[in-house]
Amino acid sequence: MLKYVAIGLVCMVFIAGGQAQNWGEMQLVNWFNSPYTFCGYLNPSYCDAESLLYLDFYHRESPDGDSLMIYTSKFDSIYADYRYWSDPQPLPAPINIAGCHNVMANINRSNDTLFFSSNRDGSIGGMDIWMSVKENGLWQEPINLGDSINTIHDELKPYYASQSKVLFFERMSWGPLIINIYKSDYVDSHWQSAERLPDIINVPEDRTVGPFYDEQERALYYTNYQNLRPINNIKKSYLVEGEWQDPEELTDNINGFFVPNYCNFVTTECIFLSFDRQFAFYDKQTWEVTFCADFWYVILLSERMPDNIEDESGESTESADLFEIFPNPSNSRFSFEFPQLKNEGVLRIYNISGQLVDEFQLDANDGYVLWDGTDRRDSRVASGVYFAVLEDGAHKISRQFVLLK
Repeated sequence: MLKYVAIGLVCMVFIAGGQAQNWGEMQLVNWFNSPYTFCGYLNPSYCDAESLLYLDFYHRESPDGDSLMIYTSKFDSIYADYRYWSDPQPLPAPINIAGCHNVMANINRSNDTLFFSSNRDGSIGGMDIWMSVKENGLWQEPINLGDSINTIHDELKPYYASQSKVLFFERMSWGPLIINIYKSDYVDSHWQSAERLPDIINVPEDRTVGPFYDEQERALYYTNYQNLRPINNIKKSYLVEGEWQDPEELTDNINGFFVPNYCNFVTTECIFLSFDRQFAFYDKQTWEVTFCADFWYVILLSERMPDNIEDESGESTESADLFEIFPNPSNSRFSFEFPQLKNEGVLRIYNISGQLVDEFQLDANDGYVLWDGTDRRDSRVASGVYFAVLEDGAHKISRQFVLLK
């Protein structure tokens, strides 16, 4: 199952002029009619020129069995202050081909060069890194990057820094499971022998995943991951005169919980910053609340805030008194209670895939809303984990709840 059953995902904030840039609150990447997935979406990569998001769609019960594919989704519209995207569609052959995994795309600025991982015929061993170029609007037959990069182990999650001509990627070996970040320089039309990054980044006792290199900052973003550690956050290390500096963790507006979960597990792992530096796309792994034995992936985005605006995305200490759900879990209906609501607002309910399920407009002094487990078409929804998001102008508060059947 590759790393999808073993490791989680990335995020990022950046610095300009020596001051930390603020990112706005986390937003789900929403689809109007996304296909149902039992696990989720991950590994975002974004092309500004075409407003095109590349991602992996992992469905444990897909018709294709265990094969994994690269999908794309195009920015569609804004509705009720939320950005919506076209339904994810798989890339055609020769990128996605039957009988193998094709995942972890890295698209360039002009949407004409794609790096990705695949175990298709011609791989040196396990998952290799491949590259395809687009000609006359069509992706050409992918090229294996060769044995300077690919080995008998799994090479995953490529990120090519085009100005520096450096490829960063993960190398994963099994028994015991070890994942480190490597880099390879492209010199005189040849990939140089890959080098493992030093221990200041590849912490020996951790698995180091999700590389993204910001050429403007000269900073590498990544996550040191452990299965049994409840929170795994993105770090950033600057490259100064050829030396990687002590890493620092990103702030909670990226690394924090999107919604609380009873198990208090979350991993933020794979990030992609848009080339215009206005959006950060990232994925999160959150644990299923009932038994802490399962997990889900979601893709989120944050919009860059002006330098002179402080980040107010964090939930205030008194917010626990502003919004509660009873009972939770429930097998029939829920009462969403907000006794201190002073302004007009809106309550939105999302499923685990980020689809909007139902929406309620609130008047000032409304004390509660009852939800009977149906969507906007009055159809009964499936059992599972859901999110309720309350916005009243002064607050944006998320709560997670479970519908049982």
